[in-house]
Amino acid sequence: METRQIQEGDIPAMLDLVAGTMTTSTQKYIDEYRADLDRHMRYYLQHEDKSAQYVALDGKKVIGFVLAGVVPEEDLGKYYFIDHSNPREPLSWILLQQITVDAAHRGEKIGSMLIAKVAQRAREMGLKGVYTGTRGRTRRFYEKNGFGIDKVYLKRPV
Repeated sequence: METRQIQEGDIPAMLDLVAGTMTTSTQKYIDEYRADLDRHMRYYLQHEDKSAQYVALDGKKVIGFVLAGVVPEEDLGKYYFIDHSNPREPLSWILLQQITVDAAHRGEKIGSMLIAKVAQRAREMGLKGVYTGTRGRTRRFYEKNGFGIDKVYLKRPV
């Protein structure tokens, strides 16, 4: 298994991976979600200085990915976990927007490796750390990977 920065050619496989991990109840939102995710991936590819995007590969097959970056200003309102009373503060942290690992490869620490890559990139960018929002069972995963709760979102200093 190897990790590397994503390339534009990886995007269709990444979107398919997300679609394959969605539950039946969320499948009806897949087209809208795929369009939004595709837009963010392309934004971060165009703004590599503000992002950390990596894929995990098994041979040539995408088996996981992480999408993180400084949130585009026009999207700040979408993220409920950003402290709107201090809108400049989130720009000193990188948003971990999406992390997905193929179900057949879960438990292999791929997600942890991808988070470590994002934390390393945040350090290189001179940022305070990584933040994300979460629900339910993924919260424990983030806590195992160094995140702590700050208000209603999770932060991992670097």
